[in-house]
Amino acid sequence: MKQYRIHILLVVATILLVWGQDRWQLSAQVQPLIGSDLPVEDRESFGHMVNGGRWRMVDAEPVDEAVVRDALGPSAADGCDNASVLDVPDAGVTVINTFEEDATDPNLTCMWGSPPGNRGYKGYRTAWYQFTAPYTGQAVVEVSSNADYFDNYDTVVGIFSGICHGGLTLLACDDDSLGFLSRAETLVYEGGTYYIEIADRSLGVNGDAILNVTVFIDSTPVGSLWEQVDLLEEARSRHAVVAVDKDLYVIAGQTSVSGNPRRTGTLNRFDTETQTWTTLAKMPGPDGFGYSNTGAAYDSVGDMIYLPAGYVGDNDDYDGTHWAYDIEHNTWMTKTSLPWSNGKPLGYMGVVHSPNLQGYYVTGGLDGAFFDAGNAVRGDFWFYNYASGDWIGQASLGTPRYGHTAAWVNGKACVVGGIGDGGGFPVLLSAGECISPSAQTWTPIAGMNIPRYNAGSAVGPDGRWYVFGGTAFDGTAVPQIEVYNPLTDQWQILGVRYYLTDPKRSWPRGGFVDNELWVVGGETAPGGQVVSLVEKIVLPDLRFRLYAPSVFNQYPEPGPGINFLEARPMVINEGQRHSFSGARDRFHVFTFYLEQTMDVNVILKLVPQGSDYDLWVYDDNKAVIGTSIHPGASPEVVDLNGLEAGRYFVMLVRAYPPGDIPDGEEYALIVNDQ
Repeated sequence: MKQYRIHILLVVATILLVWGQDRWQLSAQVQPLIGSDLPVEDRESFGHMVNGGRWRMVDAEPVDEAVVRDALGPSAADGCDNASVLDVPDAGVTVINTFEEDATDPNLTCMWGSPPGNRGYKGYRTAWYQFTAPYTGQAVVEVSSNADYFDNYDTVVGIFSGICHGGLTLLACDDDSLGFLSRAETLVYEGGTYYIEIADRSLGVNGDAILNVTVFIDSTPVGSLWEQVDLLEEARSRHAVVAVDKDLYVIAGQTSVSGNPRRTGTLNRFDTETQTWTTLAKMPGPDGFGYSNTGAAYDSVGDMIYLPAGYVGDNDDYDGTHWAYDIEHNTWMTKTSLPWSNGKPLGYMGVVHSPNLQGYYVTGGLDGAFFDAGNAVRGDFWFYNYASGDWIGQASLGTPRYGHTAAWVNGKACVVGGIGDGGGFPVLLSAGECISPSAQTWTPIAGMNIPRYNAGSAVGPDGRWYVFGGTAFDGTAVPQIEVYNPLTDQWQILGVRYYLTDPKRSWPRGGFVDNELWVVGGETAPGGQVVSLVEKIVLPDLRFRLYAPSVFNQYPEPGPGINFLEARPMVINEGQRHSFSGARDRFHVFTFYLEQTMDVNVILKLVPQGSDYDLWVYDDNKAVIGTSIHPGASPEVVDLNGLEAGRYFVMLVRAYPPGDIPDGEEYALIVNDQ
């Protein structure tokens, strides 16, 4: 513990040297470091990082993945405690028939569907490796099998930091990458130790269950799915963003966050269809500028945007004026101010619009700009009724917090993450809680895999809650996007191509327009460079089980999917033509939806001469319901009688030849009603 205090002092001293003596700014740097609920080992490694200098990316020699796969490293271990050590780059081959699942194995939250457990099917196998990163870069862990059942041998892989048995943090997780092959990627740092858990979720295998595991670190940039659309006229952070139909309203915030922050009351509207900006009426404020460190709610009936309170300067000065913007008339007005429980207005609160009750909630907050004895972390929970203009006190949060993320999720007000009071010092939170309008107490929900504060979030058309950006325990920005499924109470980290990078940022704000997530502004780290980017991304269809066909059809793909997550939609009785190309192009995945019980057949035609294609059909939980695996170029047909309403998947496997010939010859695939 003495060593831990020394490290914290080093961190504080470094922050003072770099960012100066401004008290407000110092708080933003120190808060995530003190009292973190992450393992002590991680906190100490951060102290070592500050002591030894900044992490840096290195230009490593290109990695030949084929050579790594041919390496013969150690076999995996059956548990985390004795995880086998892989050098980097390295590969291991393991026969895991005798391996078992352990009750202490951490959950792999990316598992498809609803398995009996998230450590692999009960009674089956988990395997463990560990590695130490020789340099900073993008770690890639790929899991496959060289057995005869290679095509449908299903595994899940997770990469963790921390310590075994309760101290592991999931950094990346993948169920399917290429067909059923698992490939997880995450950013790792020189000298850090990381654990690999592999769960075998195949119901059974004939013969030896063989795992091939490859690990290497790629220092080359990873292609991002984010698209830069435009730039703000003035960079913005600690602002509010509200999505209204096809428009984004970007409200107030700060144009500079280092030293003495500079606020702006500018209100801009961005039309996502025409990609044009309109400057609207400036947000008022006590000093002629608008709020920062605030939140906003949109009332679709009254066509109004509400901001309950916000930061107005002078270190810990918050204003409690309740502002509302009338979109139709482009005017600002005041509404009934929130009767704060201790007479002090809050910042860093969460704001949640409730479509069911036509009002919005204010959750938590801090009644000052930084954490000290005079400013309390609040558990406030208030409801504002749009029609009556009244504030109604609600059940206090189970865990008071600020800098957290809040949203309306599956008919409930939910909060997650942020900073809490650890007995007189700030503690970074990962856990969350939700409450329905009729409930009297908050119900805990699963915590995020990566604790963070000052993150952005939005609920997608699939009903899931997406959290992006924010600040980690070490004061750096978090690139990973996590998504919460309220039906399974699980958080899943999306793949590295979905990371919010270039740059990573705290305080990003945004929302969904149809199935596109738009993100505006932020800052590179607390007190860092303010960002002017306007970006968007089409997030994957994560198979929310209450989806409607209209939502399902919003996810077309330009070509066949290579896994279940990216499956290309098919319409009944409408055929498609595609072709394989390249040695690694072996799996094409499609999906179709039935609105009622019916008989269907899946037909594959025009298989090129000299090739052998296999046809597999699965339900929405990855259970095989039909196959056609005849050798040669004959048509493959799967007859499915009495298929119930729901979603199904078709996997086409190029079983032969294993190389890259013949390519470019089209096959034809159709799902017919009988």
